[in-house]
Amino acid sequence: MHGLYPVDHEHDIWQARRPPFLDAENLTAETVVEGVEAEYAHLRDEHGVEPGSALDAVFPERVMKAWEPYVIELVSRMDPRDVRMLLDRYKSLIVTNRTSTVREIGGIVRSRMRGFSGAPKTVTVLSAAVQDMRPVQDGTKIRVVFADQPDIVVDRVVNCLGNNTDYERTGHPLWNGLVNGHGYAQPQTKTHRGIEVGTHGQLVGADGEVARNLFCVGPMRQGDETTRRGRLGAFVFSIGTLRNQCFDTAMEVLRAVRSANGEERMDIPEGIHHCLVRSCDWIVDDLALPAGKPDATRLRERLLGYARATAYLNAVNYLQAQDRTERRKYRGILDDDLAQFGAAVSREFGFGAQQARRTVSMLTTLVEKHAVHNLCDITRLAGWDSQYGDQVKHAPKKDA
Repeated sequence: MHGLYPVDHEHDIWQARRPPFLDAENLTAETVVEGVEAEYAHLRDEHGVEPGSALDAVFPERVMKAWEPYVIELVSRMDPRDVRMLLDRYKSLIVTNRTSTVREIGGIVRSRMRGFSGAPKTVTVLSAAVQDMRPVQDGTKIRVVFADQPDIVVDRVVNCLGNNTDYERTGHPLWNGLVNGHGYAQPQTKTHRGIEVGTHGQLVGADGEVARNLFCVGPMRQGDETTRRGRLGAFVFSIGTLRNQCFDTAMEVLRAVRSANGEERMDIPEGIHHCLVRSCDWIVDDLALPAGKPDATRLRERLLGYARATAYLNAVNYLQAQDRTERRKYRGILDDDLAQFGAAVSREFGFGAQQARRTVSMLTTLVEKHAVHNLCDITRLAGWDSQYGDQVKHAPKKDA
């Protein structure tokens, strides 16, 4: 069962060491299970977790969050069949430990399981495999047949088994057509949960080509959330995850619309926007300035300095604006400042109008993508070199 959050609970983000079992040359299912058990026991001992304590209630969730960077490595190195087997076998354990419940919900369920203040117990937990369900008593009741438990007759059955994860065998006409009919999408390779997508949710076809104009957000990206960001359990399609997917995908669609309406379309290398240094290097290379020449070095430094000190901050202010008036204000600041920067670069380096416009356009796109990436990628919160380092909590050790 899901644990209960303490009354004064806060969602801290912790760091945890890289589990030693990842140093093994080959990661089999057995070595992973044994390694996770050993490392989790080590962390409980290191932090002095007492059974039944407030820390005990949230400790599994915080450890699993801190392990997300290592999940990415783990999944990338394991055989896909082993990944799928582990996710299937330990699904309930992962889901219930990755997040707890507030007392207004979890406390009521537990009280009904125990009985309270003289009231009878009204919730019972059975661990069994369901074999069949059939209507009885003229359809007013339902008989549930278990493999190793006596049958029970109930009034209602609520199916909480979750959404369909196998898009290869989906009965939905849309996804059946996209995956099996036309090959515009394919099941997620490593986890077989959801479909394969590009960085911004673009569908990846059966031929491996990334679609330019087909995007998706939602549960169909759950396997990608695990392999790309290390998320497990309900966090592969939580509200926060869906919000970030929608934000990132919307910005990418908007850029595609702008390009179709006359702006230059640029084939930006995958992931280059994660680093402003690489972004500025790419812009200089695109402009075909001779490598190692003073002008190329000076332009690279000029672009990077402006991106870090001004453009990035303006982009974040614009993207974080809460209402239309505020957003228009920051958009105006962003556009005016970029126009001034473009004019300055044109004068300093003798660029023509088209060359200056392309330079500013590339810088604008990459800085905006960099800002969206940082605002959306929750794994950066626990990154060792993250700009959000002051939000990262270090769990108190038992001897501290």
